[in-house]
Amino acid sequence: MDRIPLVQGLLCRDERAWRQFIRDYSGLIYAVATEFHLKGADRDDLFQNTCLAAVRAIDTLRDPSMLSLWIYRIARNRAIDALRRRRPEVSLEQLDGAARSSAAMQENPSIVDELERLEDVARLRDALDRLDDRCRRLVRILYLTDPRPSYADVACREKMPMGSIGPTRARCLKKMRRLLKSLSGG
Repeated sequence: MDRIPLVQGLLCRDERAWRQFIRDYSGLIYAVATEFHLKGADRDDLFQNTCLAAVRAIDTLRDPSMLSLWIYRIARNRAIDALRRRRPEVSLEQLDGAARSSAAMQENPSIVDELERLEDVARLRDALDRLDDRCRRLVRILYLTDPRPSYADVACREKMPMGSIGPTRARCLKKMRRLLKSLSGG
């Protein structure tokens, strides 16, 4: 997924880009909190500290396509710091599982690809939820129903002329593309 427009917005300190960043990456940051068994105030502090560190260091991100991994690393480092502050006696063995998962992300591009795929799926769901009812139903029927129904079935189900399904579908997909573009910060 192309993250260049979002990163450019972040570099320019664009408030909309930062809101998009929060929407897109809060799940990842909270997943790191869960990975390190942080709860309550510690979990909230991790989120805040990770976002603050991202604000301060966004200009150090060399490759916008690696934004997910970059955020993961920041959150992971902040989580380790939180554990050390809370319990200075944290041993290397306790951090070993988290270190292995971080190394796996660095060595295994499929993990980064999976994170990006999950972001895409979340954006698609969000865009679908923002469509008007008619478009949402039509897109779900045409693309998310297995097996795919015929236009005749869709016409009966939606009480619309069969000849209007194609043009309506085209308009709905155009709306969906605009929503996806706005959700991607573009």
